[in-house]
Amino acid sequence: MTKSNAYAGIRFSADEDKVEKYLRLAAELERVEREGPLPVLLYFTGNGYDRTQHRSDEEKFDEVQKAFEQYLGFVTSLHAMMDLGFPTVKPDRVPT
Repeated sequence: MTKSNAYAGIRFSADEDKVEKYLRLAAELERVEREGPLPVLLYFTGNGYDRTQHRSDEEKFDEVQKAFEQYLGFVTSLHAMMDLGFPTVKPDRVPT
């Protein structure tokens, strides 16, 4: 899958499963934005979750991670949560 115009030459994952996940997530975010009374982040985190207090609420943290995981997969869900400011690490493979 490639893009044209300003994004010419940029390749997306050739992995069909990944592309399907991206498309499902995009469709879900569009639906949430169109239908929901909740902002998108609250859709995933629910009300009352304080991401700075994750150590005292590991169960809730796991629920939030699972909400992201259903669209992004395990590793990418942790990447997204880290990018959004959740206190987590992303498991990367680094050649040594």
